[in-house]
Amino acid sequence: MNSLKRNGYDFCKWYKEPSACHDCALIGNQDNGWGKGIYKVKDVPTIPVHPNCRCAVGAYWVDKKNNLYETPNYNEQSEESGRVKKVQENNTAKLNRLFNSLNIKTAKVDDIIELGNAFNKEYNIRDNLEDKSYISNALSKYRDVGEDILEKSWAKGSNRQIKNDLKQAFSHYPKEWSEYLDDEYMLAGKDKDRGFYMRWYATPNGNTKTPTWLVRGNRLREGVTMDQYNKFGEDLHNGKYNSVYSTGKRKTTVWHEIGHFVEEHNKDTLRISKEFVSRRTKGEREVRLNEIFPGFGYKDNDVTLKDDFISPYIGKQYSDASEVLSIGLESIFEPGEGQLKSISKEYNFVKITEDEEYFNLILGILLKG
Repeated sequence: MNSLKRNGYDFCKWYKEPSACHDCALIGNQDNGWGKGIYKVKDVPTIPVHPNCRCAVGAYWVDKKNNLYETPNYNEQSEESGRVKKVQENNTAKLNRLFNSLNIKTAKVDDIIELGNAFNKEYNIRDNLEDKSYISNALSKYRDVGEDILEKSWAKGSNRQIKNDLKQAFSHYPKEWSEYLDDEYMLAGKDKDRGFYMRWYATPNGNTKTPTWLVRGNRLREGVTMDQYNKFGEDLHNGKYNSVYSTGKRKTTVWHEIGHFVEEHNKDTLRISKEFVSRRTKGEREVRLNEIFPGFGYKDNDVTLKDDFISPYIGKQYSDASEVLSIGLESIFEPGEGQLKSISKEYNFVKITEDEEYFNLILGILLKG
């Protein structure tokens, strides 16, 4: 707490770890009039609460309040120390102000990028790519992170390996993303050839049909009632089924496909992604992906606006989807060698940190999307 006082903060927030114990959860959920987990610096409980406690406390800006901690008889030791102190205050205060004031429904691309930039400066995410625990812990200081998908939300017929892969990815993503499934279902499917996301109960080829756990041929399976059969049809019609398929071999797939799942459920996030591509590629003509990457299996109607993205695939054109968030997420959590940007004599792989604007956009979406 001394560092918060030294840097002039009167308010702070208690960030409970994803698997917080009962005592820590109570502290993190207590509302003292400024929101859950927000305390006066002088009143916040001391951490750690218990051995191995991973909860954290961070500076917080409360609108329309005096946010400065008044230190009696405080004297600056020098003009230089005062300048450094002011810069430190501004970096942290800016991040808190941006986070607390930004509304995803009205946010513009530049707002999200500015937020992501402040977040990266505060937590140095660029030097911690692939460190999932570090990244999710930093995120957890601003929003709840990680939650097991309810067992009832896993569709019958899910593959155990892909299900576990999805659970691991969701455990590091914002809790709100997994909560989209509280009243829906997720089919975790395995296919030997490809990965994809669909908002229906999908077969490996991407189509939908009545699953074999309901029918056998043209008859209901033994023990299945017409009510169960009709409910499946109603849920399918109402968009309550989601499917993520993966080969189970590429680490990036589930991290990527959850990005499509999020943009499908949060249209403001999709709007921001599309506005980002539109701004970056203004005046460009569409290019076929099979001309950029011959022999990769792209069809003639797979077109993109390539810009100078770390992967031309980021600008792939869809009517109601994008590759912006999906490629960004895998590039942060499972970066590997990077994204394939071009092919000449050799494959040219590029990390997301080489496109600072795009990198900050994805960080901003992780905080607010």
